[in-house]
Amino acid sequence: MANSVGDILASFDGGNVDVGAGAGGVDGVVNLGVGPGASRYSLELSWSAGASGADSYIVMRQMVDGNYVVLGEVTELSYVDNYELLPGVTYNYQLIAVKNGVNSVVSGVSGMDDRGILGDLDRSDRVDGRDIEILARAYGSEYGDEEYDPLCDTTMDGIIDGSDLIDVGANFGITYP
Repeated sequence: MANSVGDILASFDGGNVDVGAGAGGVDGVVNLGVGPGASRYSLELSWSAGASGADSYIVMRQMVDGNYVVLGEVTELSYVDNYELLPGVTYNYQLIAVKNGVNSVVSGVSGMDDRGILGDLDRSDRVDGRDIEILARAYGSEYGDEEYDPLCDTTMDGIIDGSDLIDVGANFGITYP
């Protein structure tokens, strides 16, 4: 054992030190899939445990900057993502099994929910003036800014700009059945 300036004195009184999962690793998940969730604007990931099992699973989604963020850590074999999803946009996910504090290899999957209207920013089932007002409040903001609203970034390019306004305008007046 050592720190940045030299050795650290340590003694162990008959204990065991286990690093990781011992001789074996943690198996990744199998049969990872994604499909529409029970409610609109949601995706449900499901999987089976690997041969070694797991204590929990870390679910991550790729954001507009290309980085993956942790959505949650669950013990079940499924996860529903309903965090500001846009219809018709493909989302990339990563899943990591965790056992005894050791992570498995990353498993990946992509999915899309096509239920809804792109540009229905307030989820009212109609693209109307309220959606334009929401877009206007976030207009010009970029991913990471306080004003940035992922629902307004219909092009998923990290900037709320004219391209997003075109999506709202193209669907203006459309209602969801």
